[in-house]
Amino acid sequence: SKELLLVGAERLPALKHLLGNFEVVNTFSGSSLVDGEYTSLFDSSCKSLFIPGDHVSSEEGTGLVHTAPAHGFEDYIIGLNHNLDSTCLVNDEGKYVTE
Repeated sequence: SKELLLVGAERLPALKHLLGNFEVVNTFSGSSLVDGEYTSLFDSSCKSLFIPGDHVSSEEGTGLVHTAPAHGFEDYIIGLNHNLDSTCLVNDEGKYVTE
């Protein structure tokens, strides 16, 4: 089976060593993704929405970032603006807890 990955076009040259051989099958603006849904690369049962953020850049990474409203000021503000749950599932010892 073939995997489809979303990567910022500006990041392709820097990520080529990680991606190996790949084919660009489509290009579109990042803003066209807003409110679209995606499935996590690491957990296919995890679905999330694309949300815009001013802190996302094409300078490093993939051009896409995970938002965790309970972990970081920028993510918290984005969470407030988009009514995201900000429940912290990590305790003071850095261990996951149940809700």
